[in-house]
Amino acid sequence: MNNLITLWDGRTTLVYNKHDMLYLVDEYMGSEARCWLEEYDQENSNAVEELDDMWKLYSKYKENYKSLIQEIQTESDKLFELLDKKRLNRQEISESVKSIRHILRRENQ
Repeated sequence: MNNLITLWDGRTTLVYNKHDMLYLVDEYMGSEARCWLEEYDQENSNAVEELDDMWKLYSKYKENYKSLIQEIQTESDKLFELLDKKRLNRQEISESVKSIRHILRRENQ
């Protein structure tokens, strides 16, 4: 942040960072305004941190579900191959269905 600010009395000053702006608020509007602005800034910082945490959690869930879908897709493909054969092997089909059910139960817990 590197802004040229024109004050109410016509003077200009450079604001290099948040602390410079807080100084100007304190100087021209008073300490109550500065305290309010600091609290507002803190609340926004907390909201940004919470949003960042939520985004990380969402990304983690997204990766988990991608993996889950891939696992189910693999087992489903195997099941379709078994069903497509001329001679059905009931044992292999049953094992494939059990694998899919196991994946789903594991995720529902």
